[in-house]
Amino acid sequence: MRKHLIILGIISVIAFLIRIQVCHELAAVDPQVSNPSSVTDMHTYKMLAAKIMKGEFDQVFYYQPLYYSMFLPAVNFCFGDSSNALIFIQCLLSALTVFIAALSATYIKNRAAGIVTAILLTFSTIMILFTPYYLIATLQAFWVTIILFLSVIIIRKFANIADSKPTVFYRWSALLGIIVGIAILTRGNIWIFVPGIAVMLTLLAPKKSKLKNVLIALTLFITTIILPQLPFAIHNTRITGKLTGPSTAAGAVLALGNTPEAPPGGRDPGAGAGPMEYPETCKYWGQNTKNVPVYKQITKWLIREPLPFLEIQFRKMLLFWDYREIPNNIAIETQGIKSNTLRIIGLLPIENISTPNGLRPSLIYNLVPMSLIILSLGFAGTLLFLIRLASDRNRKLIAKLKHNLCEYMLAYFIISYWLGTAAFYILGRFRVPIIPILAITGSIFICSLYSFIIKYRKNLSCELRNTILKKIVVTNIIILLISLYVVIFGNTVYRYGFESKIMSVIRPNGVISKVAPHTIMIRDNGPQSFGSWTPFELKQGQIIEKTFAKFAEKQITTPLQFKLKIFWLQPGSAEIELNCKKVTIFSKSRGLKDHTFTLDNLNNNCVKITPLNLQSQLFLFIDQQRDYKRTIINGTNPDGELVSGIYINEK
Repeated sequence: MRKHLIILGIISVIAFLIRIQVCHELAAVDPQVSNPSSVTDMHTYKMLAAKIMKGEFDQVFYYQPLYYSMFLPAVNFCFGDSSNALIFIQCLLSALTVFIAALSATYIKNRAAGIVTAILLTFSTIMILFTPYYLIATLQAFWVTIILFLSVIIIRKFANIADSKPTVFYRWSALLGIIVGIAILTRGNIWIFVPGIAVMLTLLAPKKSKLKNVLIALTLFITTIILPQLPFAIHNTRITGKLTGPSTAAGAVLALGNTPEAPPGGRDPGAGAGPMEYPETCKYWGQNTKNVPVYKQITKWLIREPLPFLEIQFRKMLLFWDYREIPNNIAIETQGIKSNTLRIIGLLPIENISTPNGLRPSLIYNLVPMSLIILSLGFAGTLLFLIRLASDRNRKLIAKLKHNLCEYMLAYFIISYWLGTAAFYILGRFRVPIIPILAITGSIFICSLYSFIIKYRKNLSCELRNTILKKIVVTNIIILLISLYVVIFGNTVYRYGFESKIMSVIRPNGVISKVAPHTIMIRDNGPQSFGSWTPFELKQGQIIEKTFAKFAEKQITTPLQFKLKIFWLQPGSAEIELNCKKVTIFSKSRGLKDHTFTLDNLNNNCVKITPLNLQSQLFLFIDQQRDYKRTIINGTNPDGELVSGIYINEK
């Protein structure tokens, strides 16, 4: 074991050196490392930490507080306000994550699995990329790995002991609770691990006075989870005047991915770093939280439209496993390619493309090979564990769980984190913390498959055993192929092959949502992010007819507002006719603009658009992920819907 620990230590040191080198390269060329843009979370964390250091913080803890209220101030206090200090600490945390995850894999499976885990995480492109920035991902990945490691230690220590000492079990339960509580203060989705850990502690509690031991252990576990959060909850409660947890951002985050017009994630892969899309319903729900909390808005929508609600949850669940990285504050294609080291060790496919400023490197195919490998293997391992749990008919459920409890805890961590993240919103940085657990699970899967192949190739004399091994190998390969299909093609196949057809059935009237206290919006197109908005040029003589569904089974009343997305290729003006009413529109700059028109008549819920005089090149958009056959251009359906909407005043 000592030799193995040395090997893991050497790999972890290599991981540390790789991260230091990549951080050094990024710090030299990317201002976001030391001076993040004011529109990013990185800037927010840095500024909040500076306020706390100066004693000027007098507001509620909106985000989970640990990173900016304790971690960053502690780094600044010890080393000064320097991005170099943060880089060093986060590189160290990331390298420790590699070592601890590898050790967990060793304890769960064998030494080979530990080494494979260490190698996968050492060269994990996405884990390396986030290391130098003022973001939570690196710290949370460390906490998640520690929580799993402690769970594995507890299982190994108590699973096979007939009558262990209760006091020792209580101490381990309390220690695990403290770590979970601190991790929750980093990001609240760690709460999703609590039920599974509680079940684990229940199964492992000493048999003598079982009920008493379970109650004491769980009480200690929950109490120590809550204790680290109390100071922050008391602070928020005092300021808000009502009982509040350690952060107040949950509603806003929930609204991002759970409104009738929400995209499943932040930005399209390959779009580069930048802001997320905030649909109108999301903005309204966020502004109206004092009157109606976001969770109540979501509940109302779920009751009103259960199938569309479930569909967006499914889309987020599918997107979580997509091999491409979803950018936000930083991106592989923006920041990642600036590091030559990361481009080499991440196997990033780069080509030089022509731009107005000359040739520049660009990530092609949106391919991040290490993410593809870790996600596919992690998905395959989880699927294998679940199949094993379901197929073991010789034991009762509790006996089955205890038999391979470490593996089932791995599966639980992955599934609960996946579902918990999908319940909110999908971003690349939200997926980073579970990468170590996926690497462990994937390593166990690949080592098991390799072991079975070796055994099968030995041509065992026992024909029955040889047949069983062959079936196991074939089953594992099928599982791996299924995983590869889900990770590479799952989201794309659904998005372009099924989404428009399914939405036509479950949401035949398009999106109908309140976007102001007395304003209802009706639109047939989906969001721009993860949508298929296809531009077409507006030309004189065209006739575009956009029909909307009836609202509440009644004819839409007028006057009303009609909004249209128009891309101006250059500044200028244009005269168009809307339902026999001539209007002139202007733009002082190039780009995508929202234009709002007041309509006095709306025959059969239809808006007829006729370009009359165009002084600039204009483009409208057809969303080809929605097709209700309610858009007609020159008498032909374009297999999509015009990106537009009508707004009805309910007064």
